Amino acid sequence: MTLQLNLQTRAQPFIAGGPMPLGLNLRNTGDTAVEAPAYEGPTQFEYLLLTENGATTIESLSYRKKELSRSGGLRPRLVPSVQPLPPGGVLLYRDDLADLTLHPFAPGKYQLEAIYRLPGNVLVRSNRVPIQVIASRPVATVQGLDSPRANLNAYEFHREDDARFTLRKWESSTDHPLQGRFQDLHTQAIEAPVSSFAMAMEVEAADLGRWRWVAWTSGGQVWAEVTRAIDVKYPSGGLATGPSAPALLEYGYQFADGHGLFLVAGLSSAERKIRLLTLPADEELPPQFMDVPLAVVPDAPAMATFYAARAISDGAGGEGRHEIALSWLLRTPNATGFVMARLDPGTAALNSPPRTVFSTNRSVLAHAVPPVVMEGIPQSFAFLLAPAESGGAYTLQTVNVHDTAQVEEWNLPPFGDSAMEAAPPERWILPSDHAANAPVVAVSDHRLWLVRPGSSWHDTKLEVTTAGSPVRLWSLPNGEFWCTWFDTVHGYRLHRMA
Repeated sequence: MTLQLNLQTRAQPFIAGGPMPLGLNLRNTGDTAVEAPAYEGPTQFEYLLLTENGATTIESLSYRKKELSRSGGLRPRLVPSVQPLPPGGVLLYRDDLADLTLHPFAPGKYQLEAIYRLPGNVLVRSNRVPIQVIASRPVATVQGLDSPRANLNAYEFHREDDARFTLRKWESSTDHPLQGRFQDLHTQAIEAPVSSFAMAMEVEAADLGRWRWVAWTSGGQVWAEVTRAIDVKYPSGGLATGPSAPALLEYGYQFADGHGLFLVAGLSSAERKIRLLTLPADEELPPQFMDVPLAVVPDAPAMATFYAARAISDGAGGEGRHEIALSWLLRTPNATGFVMARLDPGTAALNSPPRTVFSTNRSVLAHAVPPVVMEGIPQSFAFLLAPAESGGAYTLQTVNVHDTAQVEEWNLPPFGDSAMEAAPPERWILPSDHAANAPVVAVSDHRLWLVRPGSSWHDTKLEVTTAGSPVRLWSLPNGEFWCTWFDTVHGYRLHRMA
C-alpha cells in the first residue's frame, strides 16, 4: 500500500448537535504518482463511528450515503473528482463529521476511523482517534417555529470551561427536523447572568437569507444583534432600558428592510412598564425605546401576537396595517379573563385599550397564543381548563384569532385511570398551532403523555427529568407534531409525536 491516511481531531470534546471539524492528510509513500481526492471536489472519504473500545461499529458515514438517504436512493452516484499525488507528496483536507450525520450524535465516548476507497474497492484506512461528545451547558435558551421559512430555530448560550459563553444557533427544515445542526456564532464573556432571551419572527416577506435578530437581558441592560449563517452583525452593545429588572417577551419581530422589534417589561417607580425596542438595520441609526401607554400592566407575564398587515383590513381599499396585540390572564376570585390591548408597533400608541375577549369561571392551567397572525390562515388562542368538579374532564377551549366570538371546546378523556398508572399531571404543553387534530401533552412523573381528539392517552415513553428548558410542542406545516427541549444530559432533543 503506497498511501497512508492520517486522521486528526481537536483535543476538547465536541458539543452535541454542533460542528465536528476533522483534519486529514494523505501521503504517497510509493515511487509512482497515484490518484487522490481533489480538495475542491465532493469528499470521497468515509468514516466509521465505533464504540469507545473500538470493538463495535455504530455507524458508517459518508456524503454518498447521506445523499442517497435524502433522495430515497434515486440520486445518481457522484463522479469522483481526483488529482495526481506524486511520490512523497502530501495532501491536506478539512472535513466536518456533523455534515454527514442524519441525526446528532448522542453524548458519549467513541472511536473514529477514516477510509479512502481506491478503484477495485481497495481500502486505505486511517489511524483510529478517540472522540467525545458532550451535552451543551445552556444558561439561556429560546426556540421558535418560523412558518414562512418552514424552519425550526433554537438558540442557546453554552457555558464554556473558561466561564465564557458561546452563542449557538440551530436551524432545521420542518420537513427534516433531525437534519438540523448547531452553528457556533461567537464566544464572549458575560459579566451578569442572562435573565431573558428572545428571538425575532419574520412578519414581512423578505429576502434576507439567514438574517435573524436575537436579544437578551443581562445586568439590567438589553443586548441585541443579527445572527446570520455563521456570524453576527449589528451588535448593539448594552442598552439601558430605563425600567429596572428588564425582561424580554419571548418573541420579537423583524421586517422586510431588516429592522427588528422587541418588547421589554420592567419596573419603574414600583410600577410595571412595557417598552418597544426598535433596532435599525443600519449602523448609523441608534436603537429606539418607546413606552407603551398602558395605565396598568399586569404582574402576570404578558404575551404578544403580531397581526401582520394583510391580516387586518382597513376599509374598502383593503390597505392593511401592522398591529401588536398584548395579552395576559387576569384572575379574580370568581373568574379568569383573557385580556388584550392592541397597539401600533411603529409608535407604541394604543389602537384599542385593554378589554376582556374571553373569560371562564374555571381555572386556566395553560394557555398559548400564536406569535404571528397572517390573513387566511386559521389560528387560535388556546386555553386548557381544569375540571369544573372533582373527577370531571379537562377542557381545551380554542378562540379564533380573527373572530374571538368563535369558541370551540374539546373535553379530554380522563387522565390517570387504573390502566395508565400515571399520577396527576404536573404541567401541560399546548401545541404552537391548533389544527383540527392537534394533540395536547401532559407531563406526569417527568414523562410525556399525549392525547389527540377522538383517542385515549398515549404514553410516549419520553423522559424529561433532565430537561433544562421548557418542552415545546410544534405544529409543523407538513402536519407533523414534534416536541423539542434542551436536555442537560442528552443535548438538544427532537421527537416526532406519533
